[in-house]
Amino acid sequence: CYAHSALFDPATNKIRPLIIHTDTWCSSGQFLPDGTLLQTGGDLDGWKKIRKFLPCETTQLCDWEELNDVGLADGRWYATNQILPDGSVIIVGGKVVNSVEFYPPRGNGAVSFPFLADVEDRQGDNLYPYVHLLPNGHLFIFANNRAVLYDYEKNLILKNYPPLDRGPRNYPSAGSSVMLALEGDFSTAVIVVCGGAQFGAYIKMDTTIPAHGSCGRIVATSPDPVWEME
Repeated sequence: CYAHSALFDPATNKIRPLIIHTDTWCSSGQFLPDGTLLQTGGDLDGWKKIRKFLPCETTQLCDWEELNDVGLADGRWYATNQILPDGSVIIVGGKVVNSVEFYPPRGNGAVSFPFLADVEDRQGDNLYPYVHLLPNGHLFIFANNRAVLYDYEKNLILKNYPPLDRGPRNYPSAGSSVMLALEGDFSTAVIVVCGGAQFGAYIKMDTTIPAHGSCGRIVATSPDPVWEME
């Protein structure tokens, strides 16, 4: 199955189909500083591809551009993209891919990130990791029920956060996460993780097992962070 793409104009309620050249199934994306949508990975012939969509006026026919001069070092599906302060993008994880890499590519290519392997269980639960850029320039990365503070420049884990209770929170036990709006002097970052599923629900394919109704909230920049349940 191929994922498809279209452009929707809310002013006119019209839809214009776009052309995708390779499979974007389970890919990941990130808006760049100029408004370009960067799309990476996918399935089959698309898993190492990098694509761009540069928006245009409604009178123009902009479309997807597939980059032929550069690709991903590791093929990725179910990865996560996060923009960085310099406008570059870090691409984190993916199915059976426990590494990170950057766009534009850096000289060292893909960099091993064992944390993703450490949190993987029998049904995965480390896919589409939650990645948030903190005010201190480091990354909060959450997968399954655990999180770390990551210095992507030095490839170092600076802190292991306490586990979040009540089972896996990442795909295929798909929950969601957000960093709340910064307030005050903008130095304090609060992360919320909601939803997920009981372990085994995906393996059993049992739709009668209820999803998690809880959220965990943590001050990621605190020297002594703890999860508060909601």
